Amino acid sequence: KIVVVDQSVAFIGGLDLAFGRFDTCDYPVTDDGRLQLFPGKDYYNPLVEGLVATRPGVDSFDRTVHPRMPWQDVHMICTGVPAQHVALNFVQRWNHHSQVNEDFHRLSRSKRRLAPTARIPFSNLPPETQSLFSNGFVCNIQCVRSMCSWSGAQMTESSIHNAYIHAIRNAKRYIYIENQFFISDTAGSDVKNNIGSALVDRIARAYLEQDLTFRVIIITPTTPEGDFVNDGGILEMMKWQFRTISRSETSIFTQLRDRCPGLNVDDYISFFTLRQWGQMQSGLLVTSQIYVHSKLLIADD
Repeated sequence: KIVVVDQSVAFIGGLDLAFGRFDTCDYPVTDDGRLQLFPGKDYYNPLVEGLVATRPGVDSFDRTVHPRMPWQDVHMICTGVPAQHVALNFVQRWNHHSQVNEDFHRLSRSKRRLAPTARIPFSNLPPETQSLFSNGFVCNIQCVRSMCSWSGAQMTESSIHNAYIHAIRNAKRYIYIENQFFISDTAGSDVKNNIGSALVDRIARAYLEQDLTFRVIIITPTTPEGDFVNDGGILEMMKWQFRTISRSETSIFTQLRDRCPGLNVDDYISFFTLRQWGQMQSGLLVTSQIYVHSKLLIADD
């Protein structure tokens, strides 16, 4: 999810521009007081009622009875060359689609094809824009992406996947992952990404080297967003996640036990979900998962 301003400032991350996404660091599950922090459709819980975009200021369900579902996400703002690269990614996709999609032909010729612009130096940005970075810092950033012939590239680019594999293989002390889903090749041959296998290889290496300080911590939602009891699509995703982690002959847990006899899997890799609780003004105690929507990997800080 990206927003780029003048090809010089980029917001990029997992946060949707949608109802129900705003949250605070406290992740409250109740908001039934007179002053509401989450008005109307921003008080969101898909297990009670799916999102209906009409009448945004009107509640979808009774907030004095049902909790909201808190939202965990990661977003960032950058300027300089990385922001220019994010803009270039959009320009490349737009120009590709304008050639193959007839809907673009209704646009004026000047809008059918975009061109990259020269980067605006930070000192030339408006003061209001510069203030966004008052708590920022200078660092080296590499932009990675997924793209192939149908979406804008001459060949398939999988630099996100490559970056994940590189970070996992070269991690020295720990790997921390937050992801909305966790499905990988350890679920079986139908899945092609190699994240699961890379984790197995790195943990097996730590065990054989008797490195008891190495840890992998993975945070996922308790269930995918929606009705996990009756929605077949959600149940299918959960099946493949379980197959990836522990419930198949090729799962992460199975491979580690086969390759490393005597290994206690919990010493090296752990999966967690997040949950919050609260109390309604009526005294009713309620709880909900904190929905992990982010796509994040941190290796060795």
